[in-house]
Amino acid sequence: MKLTVIPAQAGIHLLGKFLARGWRWLTASSRAAQTHVYPHHETQGIGQEWTPANYGDYLAKSVPAYTAINIRATSMSQVPWRAYRTQRSGDRQELEPTHPLRLMLEQPNPWFTASELRYATETSLLLWGKAFWTLETSEDGQRRELWWARPDRMWVIPGQGRNGPYIRGYVYDGPQGRVAYLPQEVEYFRMFNPLEERSGLAPIAPLRLSLDLSLDATRYNRNTFRNGAIPDYLMIGEQDLTQQQVEEFYQRWEKRFSGPDNAHRPAIATAIKDVKSLAFSNRDLEYLDSLKWTLADASRVTGVPLTMMADLQFATLANMEALERQYWRNTIMPQTRRVSDRMNRSLLPKLGYPGLEVAFDFSDIQALGEDESVRIRREDDYLDRGVLTINEVRRDRGLPDVAWGNEPHFRQSGGFPPDPAAQPAQRSATAALNGHSDQDDLELIAHLLK
Repeated sequence: MKLTVIPAQAGIHLLGKFLARGWRWLTASSRAAQTHVYPHHETQGIGQEWTPANYGDYLAKSVPAYTAINIRATSMSQVPWRAYRTQRSGDRQELEPTHPLRLMLEQPNPWFTASELRYATETSLLLWGKAFWTLETSEDGQRRELWWARPDRMWVIPGQGRNGPYIRGYVYDGPQGRVAYLPQEVEYFRMFNPLEERSGLAPIAPLRLSLDLSLDATRYNRNTFRNGAIPDYLMIGEQDLTQQQVEEFYQRWEKRFSGPDNAHRPAIATAIKDVKSLAFSNRDLEYLDSLKWTLADASRVTGVPLTMMADLQFATLANMEALERQYWRNTIMPQTRRVSDRMNRSLLPKLGYPGLEVAFDFSDIQALGEDESVRIRREDDYLDRGVLTINEVRRDRGLPDVAWGNEPHFRQSGGFPPDPAAQPAQRSATAALNGHSDQDDLELIAHLLK
């Protein structure tokens, strides 16, 4: 067996080439995705065909669109994000108030608050299926800032080639000219689009036909009342009347039939040979059904219950609360998870914080809180079965401990027999809960024996 000895310098060179190839292989983009990039896309960008500017007009013109989008964006703005440092034990510790990441999340830039940035981001995702944050440096150069950018003005420049980047950069097409951004200077959120994976699919896209129907019906109805001037009835006389005779007819008619005292008074017409009804047709009133249909479509697309969009026809207190909880759990919580995943996997490494984590905090959302009556019954069951002590329940409610509250307390009527070792503590706890102690019992017995 012949062994070939490779000089150390040549070995280092080969190892470097191998590592370089391996790194390119690990970081290379999808070969299938790269084949869908046309040559002009590399310079002109893509995405605008999926982000027409007129999608934003629906927010200003359509009541169902504005209602659903405003509810979703307001919900997202109400959930604050927290920044944590993960310990080796797996526990998370919130960052100190002076940490640069925490300061940036609490005040992304001098113009936007944190809640306003979340509101703008969710609005963009619902209107255009994508949202962009540009990573800028403050004017004094001391801190990083997050700025919202209009999605309908941002172009995505895709990469092409076996070892090329998936996205080469971004171009913002502003009124004063174009601004180019590197991939590490932009954070890109998007709703998945199976037809163009580098772009987003806007929820407005499948909804726009229904919204257009509602807008057309509303315009038609407005113009009908504005220009129609249709009376309820047309009376056809036997002969032509002069203007004076017409005025005298209206005066006599109003005198005899107007007012509550003349309601349903019979009328006699001697010179009228025909009466025709000129009321609106059923087609003229179909716009009401179109409005209801559009509202239901907006609810289906955005995941906002109809009861939250002021459609209270079948609403009750019980189903409104249940639907609101379902809305938070099935719509908002998954959406916050998508946003936080993008921030943790992409944004934080770009900012130089790969070891930190961002999460949304739902602790102050009232709709997700436990009902007080349900909480009391749960605590009562835990106390009866010895799962919790009285002090543990008091701590959970922010109350101070009591001296007799560290031992399990069982009710004699409960399904579990008391622990003999805990009986003295149980008697003391029961007496204290009832407002007296064993010493009170002894004094009462001594008094009765006198």
